Amino acid sequence: MKSKRGLEMAISTLIVIILSIMVLIALVFVFSKSTGGFKDRVFGFFSNSNVDDVVRQCNSEAEQERYFDYCCANKTIKISSKVKFENTCFNISNENYASEMVSLNCGGVC
Repeated sequence: MKSKRGLEMAISTLIVIILSIMVLIALVFVFSKSTGGFKDRVFGFFSNSNVDDVVRQCNSEAEQERYFDYCCANKTIKISSKVKFENTCFNISNENYASEMVSLNCGGVC
C-alpha cells in the first residue's frame, strides 16, 4: 500500500485556495456595494479633478447648516492636474460647474 499523505495535502490546499478566493470575492462585493461610494472615494485619489467631491462636501455642510464652514472656509478645488484654486462653498455655488449645489444665505456670517 502506498501512502495517501501527498494526495490529502493537495486536496486540503485546494480547499484553502477555494475558500480564500470566496472570501476575497465577498470582501470586494462588500466594499464596492454596501459602503456607499467606496469605489468613488478610492478612485478619487487617482483622478485629476475633485470638483464632485467638493460639491458633495459643500452640500453636506449646507444640509447640516454649518454656516461658517459653508460660507467662510476655503476649499481647494482641482480642475485638472495643473489648475488648482481655493474658494468658499458660497462662491463655488455661483459657478457654472456646480449647478447641483445646495445654497445657504451667508449674509453677515464671516
